Amino acid sequence: MKPRLHLVVLTGVVLVTLPLTYSNFRGARVDSVSVHLGVSPDQRPEARAVDDEVLKAMDRGYFGSELRERLNKPNAIVQLDAFLIDRCEVRQIDFERFAKWKEGLVRTPVPRDSQLSSASTGDRIAGRLKSPATGVTASAASQYCSAMRGRLPWAEELEAAGGGVQSPLYPWGNEYVPDAWPYENPDRNSQQECAVHASSSTPDGIHDLASNAMEWSMGPLADKGLHGRLAHGAPALRTSGRPLYALNAAWVSVDPETRSHHLGFRCVYPLGASGFRPWSGTRAEVALVRSGHYRVGLATDLRLARLAALFPPELHDRFAALVEEPAGGETLRIGACEVTRSEYAAFLRDPMVKLGWFGNENEPDGLGYLPAEWESQLEDSSLPVTGINWWAADAYARWSGGRLPTVDEWQRIATGKDGTIYPWGDSYSSDRLVAGDSPDSRVQRCGLANDDVTDDGVFDLAGNVSEWTRTIDFQSGRLSMWVVGGNWLLPGPELSRSVSGRRVPLSHQSQAIGLRVLYD
Repeated sequence: MKPRLHLVVLTGVVLVTLPLTYSNFRGARVDSVSVHLGVSPDQRPEARAVDDEVLKAMDRGYFGSELRERLNKPNAIVQLDAFLIDRCEVRQIDFERFAKWKEGLVRTPVPRDSQLSSASTGDRIAGRLKSPATGVTASAASQYCSAMRGRLPWAEELEAAGGGVQSPLYPWGNEYVPDAWPYENPDRNSQQECAVHASSSTPDGIHDLASNAMEWSMGPLADKGLHGRLAHGAPALRTSGRPLYALNAAWVSVDPETRSHHLGFRCVYPLGASGFRPWSGTRAEVALVRSGHYRVGLATDLRLARLAALFPPELHDRFAALVEEPAGGETLRIGACEVTRSEYAAFLRDPMVKLGWFGNENEPDGLGYLPAEWESQLEDSSLPVTGINWWAADAYARWSGGRLPTVDEWQRIATGKDGTIYPWGDSYSSDRLVAGDSPDSRVQRCGLANDDVTDDGVFDLAGNVSEWTRTIDFQSGRLSMWVVGGNWLLPGPELSRSVSGRRVPLSHQSQAIGLRVLYD
C-alpha cells in the first residue's frame, strides 16, 4: 500500500507533502547551483513606467493579441537613405480633391464603394476637412502618394521619423504625454487638425505620429510589402493601455482593404521630388529625415514589455510572478543539468521506490515509472533521461530531496534578472543549443558543444530536452501539466524562448521530455 501523500491545487500549482520520516534523505545534488529569481525592471523612470503599464494591462485583462503583436518588435539597427516626409497627415480635403482629379482623368464618376472613395466623406466626422484623411484603403492611400510623386513609408521609416537617431520611446521623447487625446469621444481624438498639440510633435516638427489618426505603411523593409500593410500610432478607440499603443515601435498588421475613421496616412518623397500637386497648388510642408543607421523595434530596457509580448496567453495571470520581489528577490538551488539516465536508474533500483513510497495517492494504478525505450536509453547513461510521465518526474524529484519547479520559477531562472528572451541573451542562434533546426540533431550530454547556459550556470534550458513542471492546468475539463523549454526534436526560435511552455497530459511519455530538480 502506498504511503498517503496529499495532492493540493493552489493557484495552479501542484503541491505534494511527504511523510517526515523519509523526505530529503539524499539532500541537494552537488551539481546544483544557486539562482537569483526574478526579472529586475530597468530603474530608469521612463522604462519603469512602461513596464508598470504592462503589469497593469496583464492584471486587468486588457493585454490582448493586438498589444502582443505591437510589442513583439525585436530591437534592431537599420540603414536608411535620406527621405522627405509630410509633417502632417494628409488632410481629408486634399484627398477628396485628389479623388475628383482622378475621376476627371478617367472620365468616370467615382462610386462611393470604389478604391478611391473615402468612407469618411459625408460622414458626421467629415465636417472638418482639415482633419486627417481617413476611411481610405491602403491602395487608395498609395495611389494618392504616387500621384504626389511619393509613396507610403516603410515601417522603419515611420519609426525613424518618430525616433530620430536618439530613438526615444515616443515621437516627442521618453515620457508618455496624454495631451493629444483630450476627448472622451474617440472620433474627435482621431479627427483633430494637425499640430494642435505641440507636445505630441517630434523635435524636428513632424506632427501626430503617435496620435490623431493611425497611419498606413507598406510594412517592414524585409517583407518588401509582400505581407500586407501595417498601421502605426495609438488607435483612438484604445483608452486602456494607451502608453503602450503610442510607443514608436508599436505598429500592427491591418487588412489592406480596411476603411476606418481612425486610420489615415502621410507620404514620403525622394530628395528633390517636385512639390507640385497635379490637381492644384503645392504639397504641404515636409521634413527631412537624414540618411544613417537608426535603431528600431522595442527598446531593450523595456524588459517586461518584450517578455509580455512572448508570454503564453494562457498564463497571463501568472505574468507578475516574473518580477523580482521588492525586497531583492528569492534565491533557490536548482540542478545545473537535466537529470541523467544513470541518476534515474538509481531511483528505479531503490526498494522504497518499488514499494510505492513516493507514489502520489492520485497516481493511476499500474502506471509505473519505467521510461519508454529504457533499454535503449541505458546504452548511454550519461544523457538526460526522457520518456517519463509526470508522475514519474514528480516522484523522482521528491526522492532526490527536491521537487519539480513551478512554471514561474523555471521562467524566472531562464530569463534572469535582465529579462532576456533566451537563457543566454536576446539573439537566437541554432549553434548555441540542441534544437531540431537540423535533421541531424540528437540529445546530448549536459553542456556539451553548445552555449545554452545562463549567467548563473544552468545548462540546456532552451534545448536538449523539454522539462516537466509542477504547474497544473485545466482545459476543457482535462487535467494537464506545463512543460517548458525546447528540445532536440523541436525547431527554434519560438519554442526555445525563456517564457515558452505548453500543456501536456500527465501520463504522456516523449523521447524529448525529461526533468530538472529544484531544491528548497
